[in-house]
Amino acid sequence: LQEWDASRRLLTVFTSWSKSGTTALLRNNTALNWRKLWPCLHPVLFTNDTELARNVQKHGWDSLPILHTEVNMPVLKHMYLTAMKLYRSPLYAFVNGDILFTQSLVETLMKILQSELYNRSAVLVVGRRTNLLNVTRMLATNEVVLTREAIKRGELFTPWGIDYFITSRSFPWGDMPDMVIGRIAYDNFLVVEAKKRNVTTIDATKTVLAVHQTMTKGSEYKSHSQPHNSDFNLKLLAKIYKKINYAAGTTNGARYFTKYDNKSEVSIVRR
Repeated sequence: LQEWDASRRLLTVFTSWSKSGTTALLRNNTALNWRKLWPCLHPVLFTNDTELARNVQKHGWDSLPILHTEVNMPVLKHMYLTAMKLYRSPLYAFVNGDILFTQSLVETLMKILQSELYNRSAVLVVGRRTNLLNVTRMLATNEVVLTREAIKRGELFTPWGIDYFITSRSFPWGDMPDMVIGRIAYDNFLVVEAKKRNVTTIDATKTVLAVHQTMTKGSEYKSHSQPHNSDFNLKLLAKIYKKINYAAGTTNGARYFTKYDNKSEVSIVRR
């Protein structure tokens, strides 16, 4: 097994956002938070907005243009294919742009990379998020306080909603339909399709704190309330597949999950 350490890049992580869909505070919080996990995480923003690109570059991110769109939204698989072409790392992830992480992500990924599961097949790691109101810049950049506040007043989101998708290079992204981000269905479909293709699916909820910067109560289901083409992915998938059991594509549907053992170390357990 390969030995991975905290001085090596573990993950190329990317997102995309628009000025209309996020506030400057939220975007800056994410930019600062992800950068603090450097060099383990290499952050990238897909955008065609020069101002957004400049802002993240100030925080040490890379920016790339969005070349493939449907209904004016980035096509997910092309983000992965582009990232894998340009950057070398064992893992790649699209993450919704309002999610913050702590060192728990790095610890979990290191355990996965050291496991036989990673060496044996392609891997898809997902997990539930914790919704947290009133995330300030100080919270976003201080993981001790962020963790404390998430435990104290955060709310674990439904297993139906997935905000990060960490895959190995061998995940069959080239075979995936042209689903777009920011719309429903693609998250649960990916878990279902990964299991069908014998990809190792891992639910990291118990060991990865993924904090969602909740702006207001009731804003947790943004993808369900998009005014235009909210069902784009549903219609696309319905044309290609006769039937999809979306209920099998929640985080609970992953075949493995991570947890802390009695030594407070990350372990991977079969469901």
